[in-house]
Amino acid sequence: MKRSMILILFFCIICASGCYIGDTDSQLVLNKEKSFFSDYSIEDGKVYYYCYLIIDNKSNNSCRASIVGDFLKDQDSGLLKERYLTAVEDKRNIKQSLFLLEPGENVLEIVFIGTNGKSIVRNDRLLPPITINKELEEIKPE
Repeated sequence: MKRSMILILFFCIICASGCYIGDTDSQLVLNKEKSFFSDYSIEDGKVYYYCYLIIDNKSNNSCRASIVGDFLKDQDSGLLKERYLTAVEDKRNIKQSLFLLEPGENVLEIVFIGTNGKSIVRNDRLLPPITINKELEEIKPE
């Protein structure tokens, strides 16, 4: 029960502070037609999801944002122990989870990293639902 409440609170905070891709008024929009799930691998008890994302920054200013994937299907199937994973740029640098998004189209190759459960099979090759969390301070052009 306590874990469920923490997950619900965490998800509410993410949604309140970021821009969900379904929000048409958002300044940061995931281009679903050009973005895709590339591959995954399991190494040393970790699952690595490789994705290619195109994010349109409709603002005139650069900003930093984190990207969170909702892997409920993979958690339910036993592939993952966690539901929500934060993207990183490189699996060797897991501390770098903020991405610089310039005005216009941004091409990102990202990795989601989670703990492997009891399964080794992913049931589909679709992108998970993705939330883009914009940092509060924009970077103004000089």
